[in-house]
Amino acid sequence: MNLNKFTEKAQEAVITAQNIATELTHAEVTPEHLLVALVEQTGGIVPSVLRKMMLDPARVAADARKFGLDLRNVDVSCVSLETRQSGGYIEIEAQLRLAISDDRGKMLSFLSGGAKVQIPRKTYDARYLPQLRKEALENAVRGSFVNLVDHLRRAEGS
Repeated sequence: MNLNKFTEKAQEAVITAQNIATELTHAEVTPEHLLVALVEQTGGIVPSVLRKMMLDPARVAADARKFGLDLRNVDVSCVSLETRQSGGYIEIEAQLRLAISDDRGKMLSFLSGGAKVQIPRKTYDARYLPQLRKEALENAVRGSFVNLVDHLRRAEGS
């Protein structure tokens, strides 16, 4: 990997992720280390995107540090992305499935959830479909992230 080809912010994030892994005496840098580095990066784009998603970057970073750096793996799958008519509306629904496993691949938990976007049929235009699908997926991801953090908090308390 040639860091010189990365932007300055990307270089900072990679170096910070390496430092986080070193501080925690982890043998390798994982996506979770990079996630924490990106979320905590001053002036970075990730905190801005999280705020647009109505998520607090400090809380996301704290949760990532708390739940993400213990070598759990979360696999996210989009199991359906459907468009259908319902009454006077066009609905776009996204369903996600999250599988949580440990570092050896042992399944620890399984969560699912989704979100729906509706638009009145009389104002629907097929050109809007890509944006509506994107909104349904973003809402499903946002909701799944909140459910995942709540689930991990409950699991930690038991």
